[in-house]
Amino acid sequence: MPEFILNTPTRRTPSHVYYGLAEFAQGYVEAMFFTNGDCGSEDDDDLLNSMGVERLTKASVESIKRDCDKFLGTIMPDGCFARQWIDRLADQSGQHGDGVPDDRRAGHMFWYARQGHGVAWTDDFASDEPLHDIADGLQDAAQAFGECYGINAYRGWIHVS
Repeated sequence: MPEFILNTPTRRTPSHVYYGLAEFAQGYVEAMFFTNGDCGSEDDDDLLNSMGVERLTKASVESIKRDCDKFLGTIMPDGCFARQWIDRLADQSGQHGDGVPDDRRAGHMFWYARQGHGVAWTDDFASDEPLHDIADGLQDAAQAFGECYGINAYRGWIHVS
C-alpha cells in the first residue's frame, strides 16, 4: 500500500489502545482503513481514514487484537509468531512494498484474505512450490475467520463487527 497513508493525528493520544497493538495488528488496521472497513459507504470511500485510528472504540481494538492473536495462534500453535515464516516468505518476494515492515504486511494480508479481496499470499509465491503451499495454508486460515466490517456509528466512533 505505498500510496495509502494511515491517518494518525499529529497530536496523537499515546494512551489510545491502537498504539499498543503489535505491528501485525497495526497492519491489519491499515488494510481495514484502506478498504474503508468494507462498509460499503457509497458517499465517502475514505470515511474511516478521514476519521482516524483514534476513533476506533476500545472494544473494537480489543476485538482486532483478539482476531489477530487467534489467527497467529492458529498458524503457529506454539505461540512463536510469524518472524520465522514471514522472514522465509520475505526472502523470496520483492512484493512487500517500500517501507512496509514484514509484520505489517502480514497484517495487511490477513485482512485482505479474510475479506475475500482477491489478494492472496500465494500471489507473491506462485513460482516456488514449497512456499506456495505455506502461503495457501495462510490463505485458508485467514478465510476461515469470515468477513468483518468497520462501521461509523454513534457519535463518529468506529466499531468493528
